[in-house]
Amino acid sequence: MGGHLPSSAVEIDGKVEAVDGKTLRVSVSGDLLPVAGDAAEIVLRIPGLDQTGTIATGEVTLVLDESINVTVGQTTGKLAVGQLAKIESANPVQRKPAPPNGEPLPIK
Repeated sequence: MGGHLPSSAVEIDGKVEAVDGKTLRVSVSGDLLPVAGDAAEIVLRIPGLDQTGTIATGEVTLVLDESINVTVGQTTGKLAVGQLAKIESANPVQRKPAPPNGEPLPIK
């Protein structure tokens, strides 16, 4: 993603959970979520090296608490479950807290 993005952008790492044509469902961990329109890269680890190679670029199109949809624009390789996603977000949002003990949060 290089120097094309604002220096204040946050990188959010994820993992491809499902592939449907050029639409990917990506799970992310951590407290921050991207927003629709954020740039995304799908990368592969290069065996034997501590490096990754980009195989697709796209854009976040939908954000839910548990998953994110990425629509791929360009690809140079086969998309598959388990690949890594790197999302650059200039305006990430805080993930909603999980309810304690699996109980729903009260509505205020």
